[in-house]
Amino acid sequence: MITFKDFFNAGVSGNMGITRKRHHGALLNTRRPHEPVPDMHKSKKDVDKFRSLKSKIAGRYNITDNEAKELKKRFNIKFSQNNVATLGNTGVRLYRNPDGGGYILQK
Repeated sequence: MITFKDFFNAGVSGNMGITRKRHHGALLNTRRPHEPVPDMHKSKKDVDKFRSLKSKIAGRYNITDNEAKELKKRFNIKFSQNNVATLGNTGVRLYRNPDGGGYILQK
């Protein structure tokens, strides 16, 4: 009869001809080996101006088109006739800058 010690030490000593790899699972995401962190564990892109405005009582920031695009995507914003959109229940409003390009976040 083979003992427990002989069974698991077979790969080390070679006396049974069986090699056992224990705890050598895949270290990377196997679906996309070039991306070591799966999407579900990645942090979301966050607009710093929006995050700081949420915690304030009132304020106003000019943001770039790329930052506005990220916020529109996250909150599924479709501008209405008055071109003002409220971002969820945060009390922060997003609208186009009347003086020129870009957008304005205001609370």
